[in-house]
Amino acid sequence: MLPIQLEVAGRLIVVIGGGRVAAHKVDILCQAGARVRVVSPKFDPGLLARTDIQRLACRYSAELLGDACLIFVCTDDRSLNARVLADARQRRILCNVVDDPGLCDFFMPAIVRRGRFCIAVGTGGASPLLAARVRDRLASQFGPELGILVDELARARLIVQDRVADPRVRRQVLEALSNDESLERLARDGRQAWRDWFDGILDHHPRR
Repeated sequence: MLPIQLEVAGRLIVVIGGGRVAAHKVDILCQAGARVRVVSPKFDPGLLARTDIQRLACRYSAELLGDACLIFVCTDDRSLNARVLADARQRRILCNVVDDPGLCDFFMPAIVRRGRFCIAVGTGGASPLLAARVRDRLASQFGPELGILVDELARARLIVQDRVADPRVRRQVLEALSNDESLERLARDGRQAWRDWFDGILDHHPRR
């Protein structure tokens, strides 16, 4: 099994089913920036309230899959679930049938998200409840400053690559920016103070 982070921003993902489970999946997909199409005769109130998805109030048919990159099936109709999976595989689209590992091409981990910082906990579909429990423990240990740090490191990496010629020195600087002290400084002193500290580190190294 291969754990990956998949870029889905702007890409179509189809969700079959309109209940609470589907609403939870849709929330995760929209946070990732996907274009979401939900197909179901009926919709959970949470789905009806959304303005950022496409709702098709109808029964499933294969042509509704369109050019999707992923499919999530959130129904308790096993024959329908198997049909969607067969249609997806015929079109070479990866499919996840919720709560049925035998009908899945991939599994969704339990996720801790702090901006672009993400921790995923998976069990290969064996125990979503265990994954969720571990996720909750991790969530209590990591605050929003990690998301801010990731954004600052993305900015800092470009500056270091542009201004520091020696690759060994570049690595040393980036390691310093990624350690515990860096995170503590950001959490304690704020973003601008962290940038000033970063500028001070650069001043001690040769530039291009």
